[in-house]
Amino acid sequence: MKKNGEKVMCRIVDVDSAEISFQQDSLASVIQKQDVMALKIGNEKMIFFFTPDTLFGKNGEQIICKVTGLIPISITYLPVDSSIGNPVTVSSKKFSKIHFGNGSLQFFEKKSDYEYVDSQFSTDMSSYQKGESDAQLYFNTKPIFASEVFCGLATYAFGAGLIMGTIAYVVPPQELNSPNNPNNDLLKTDHNYYEGYMHSAKKMKHKRALRGYATGVIVPIAAAILIINVLSD
Repeated sequence: MKKNGEKVMCRIVDVDSAEISFQQDSLASVIQKQDVMALKIGNEKMIFFFTPDTLFGKNGEQIICKVTGLIPISITYLPVDSSIGNPVTVSSKKFSKIHFGNGSLQFFEKKSDYEYVDSQFSTDMSSYQKGESDAQLYFNTKPIFASEVFCGLATYAFGAGLIMGTIAYVVPPQELNSPNNPNNDLLKTDHNYYEGYMHSAKKMKHKRALRGYATGVIVPIAAAILIINVLSD
């Protein structure tokens, strides 16, 4: 079985310290051991080339597995016992942490409103804080400001702008990726980074939305006052 979860049915020719030689459909091939998750020859016991990960459920359950996918809302893993099962995808909300085979930890419960612990992130700041910091640098609020200015102007059209502006304010940020952010991949792979980024992006979106809406409401009034003053002179 490859590290991507693909199972390859073949005849093993040779296994050395770095490579596995095999034959499939009369074609000879070689694969590096580092790209293989497990090997089973005939009826022999399966040989694993990795240290299993452990999922810790909030109900006390522990699942021995190999995590193959991790995004803020779900975890995909391959169950591991005497063999490797089919991929399973579950909600990350069911788990408190992952203990990876390499010794690192991924926590899903925040210690406070602003701090998440993630020993996989090897800098002085946590993944959560890194997400907050990157959002302040790369999250684009210009479209939000422009749309809220329009909503502010549209308020004078039977109050339609107020309704549209409120909806735009309440809806969470949708486009988080930025071509300038070198850590875009962490939005999909690091739960804590995503939460930190989203937390900061929401605050920025709300602030810019309020400013944009106020601008749209105030500008027509200011223009009307100016015109009245000019005409009255």
